[in-house]
Amino acid sequence: MAPEQSVVTFSVGDSVADTGDDDPDGAIVVNCPTDKTIADWKHETDSGTTTAAAESPEYLADEQLIIVAFRDAIADTPDNWQNLDPDTLFEQVVEHDINQYGFRAGRLEQIEPGELGVCKDKLQDCNTKFQAQYSGDRTQFLSLRR
Repeated sequence: MAPEQSVVTFSVGDSVADTGDDDPDGAIVVNCPTDKTIADWKHETDSGTTTAAAESPEYLADEQLIIVAFRDAIADTPDNWQNLDPDTLFEQVVEHDINQYGFRAGRLEQIEPGELGVCKDKLQDCNTKFQAQYSGDRTQFLSLRR
């Protein structure tokens, strides 16, 4: 029996993390195409072209598609991405050839904007090494070394 279809809603610009990854990188929602589902999201793998639906057969193929890009990739370009309207942000992601990833909404969880990114930037400026980690209850914390 398939899990219930997700009722989670996201907006372009939301900070999210992949709940299916034990060590997720922060990502930004760059597109929420209302006319696309996870069955529409095609991407290349070592085995050839597949869809997000084919990789998750336990879920309904008509679940809403959410497209994200990793925060670090967006932070490098474009300038002032936080202030761009949703259409312009997506256009800039495409124009700068930033990799995009398609997820079903239920696999993503919203995190605080810049929850990890702001701390990482400041720590890098201080030449401090760090690693993001999650405890068993998915609480994020940083491990620091100088």
